[in-house]
Amino acid sequence: MTERKSPGRPKIYEKKEHQVRFQKLVYLKRKESPSGQLKISDMVRFSEQMNQENLEEFPIAYNKDAWSVYGRIYIEQANQISLTKIKSGKGKKLSEVPNFSQIIEIHGHNKNKLIEYFLPIENLLHQQLDENNELVEEIGELKNKIYELENKVLRYEAMTLEMAHHSKIKKYRDKYRLADQISFSKNKEVLNQMDRLNDFLEPKKVSNAESPSTSEESIVEDNNPFFTKWKEKREKK
Repeated sequence: MTERKSPGRPKIYEKKEHQVRFQKLVYLKRKESPSGQLKISDMVRFSEQMNQENLEEFPIAYNKDAWSVYGRIYIEQANQISLTKIKSGKGKKLSEVPNFSQIIEIHGHNKNKLIEYFLPIENLLHQQLDENNELVEEIGELKNKIYELENKVLRYEAMTLEMAHHSKIKKYRDKYRLADQISFSKNKEVLNQMDRLNDFLEPKKVSNAESPSTSEESIVEDNNPFFTKWKEKREKK
């Protein structure tokens, strides 16, 4: 009794170089035809075409038997429904969304199969809508809290200004034990500084001709008016 041999030339087609060619031919065919199901007959014709167009890269035109046994796995992989992972839900859970076009092309005649694929997606959409509605409500509540806090800050600002104003009046100081916050006599130095504020912010520029040649470090310290003013204030304390 003779042993039944596999179709094609198994000892050759099982080699890695042929497996790579099978895989590449399927890849090129899928790139040429992104949608629809790939069939063995399609790959036989495409293999012959590539053999004629690029003999060096595809020296063999694989026949039906070769594709049926050694190239089928790559055809089946190419025909699988592609999935896209998206983050959903508050916990950012990963969900897989299938390619609808592929589903319809493959299972358009099978109502039960379509329901099997589409029902989980329908449930996911309802879940997303419920979570979006909850987020809209939470955003509305946060906006109201922000509005309340802003009004509270404005009230505190008004109260602070009113206290500062009343602190100037003796009867309010005695009644509410307020410290004199805007006494001009106690803040004479501050007022004098405010009178000289323009000189402080816009000091007279020294011409380059008058300024002596100094190192870069001394230029930063000595010719910087803000730094000089700051040192003077520190020395007076």
